[in-house]
Amino acid sequence: QLASVLFRWRRLLIVNTLVAAVLTLLVMRLFFPNWFMATTSVMPPEKDSGSLGFAAGMLPSGLGSLLSGSGLALPGLASPSDLYAAILKSRTVSMAVIEKHGLKEIYKAELDTEALAKLHAHTSVIVQAEGIINLSYEDTDPERAAAVANSLVEELNRVNQENLVSKARAMREFIEGRLNESIVDLTLAEETLEAFQKEHSAIALDEQVKAAINAIADLRGQLVMAEIEFGVMKKSLSPDNTRYKNQQFKIQQIRKQLERMEVGDTAFPDSSILNVPMSEAPELGLAYARLMRDLKIQETIFELLKQQY
Repeated sequence: QLASVLFRWRRLLIVNTLVAAVLTLLVMRLFFPNWFMATTSVMPPEKDSGSLGFAAGMLPSGLGSLLSGSGLALPGLASPSDLYAAILKSRTVSMAVIEKHGLKEIYKAELDTEALAKLHAHTSVIVQAEGIINLSYEDTDPERAAAVANSLVEELNRVNQENLVSKARAMREFIEGRLNESIVDLTLAEETLEAFQKEHSAIALDEQVKAAINAIADLRGQLVMAEIEFGVMKKSLSPDNTRYKNQQFKIQQIRKQLERMEVGDTAFPDSSILNVPMSEAPELGLAYARLMRDLKIQETIFELLKQQY
């Protein structure tokens, strides 16, 4: 009986099915448009491309390792890739993309906050385990989807470039000021040593004292460069930041080592790598050694600063 009923109304059933299918397609087309997703990947930034990385390789006596890793300020233990992901989601990058592509009008948003919310709702930023950043943006227009995804990466690059230029400018200003001071200090050290030599004629220093002078001068150079880097950090990092604290500790350790080499350490008699405290040199030789040390320090600092500048 059911089969006979279906057979009798077969035409109506077929027509209704076709009509329903056509209406469904029209509704889907009108009220549920197709969405297209554009995806791009950003390679993880180099971990050691710091603010002094461009010249770290030129520095003698391990200064390159001292100055490496001074890159962008990372909050806590966040990786560089996490920082890049945060920049991609930032208001600065998002608003630049919204204005470039007129997304407020497309989203029909009156306020910036509404446009930002919709942009972020259609954007996905995922940091993979190996550090590669996957960026996706979806839109009803495939060309606009690709354009917005590309613009997000372009804005990330722009922000990074501005940050690097700003840090380079700050570094140049610090080095330039310290270099001018170094020229004055070097001239004074040269004149003082020359006057001493004229008064007391030639004085010979043994090889251990000479080695101690060179080692102290090298440490003084490290201290100056570490202090310059710390000065730049103060402009962008809070005192609670891990890298800020590490740099403070590094400077303290260099100063302690310098103190042991220059005046000795009674508690640790073998703490000096040369075990020749300057205070044990003969009286006249001590005065000469100190002048030589001051000159060597100023020469080392001047050469390092000149290279960096």
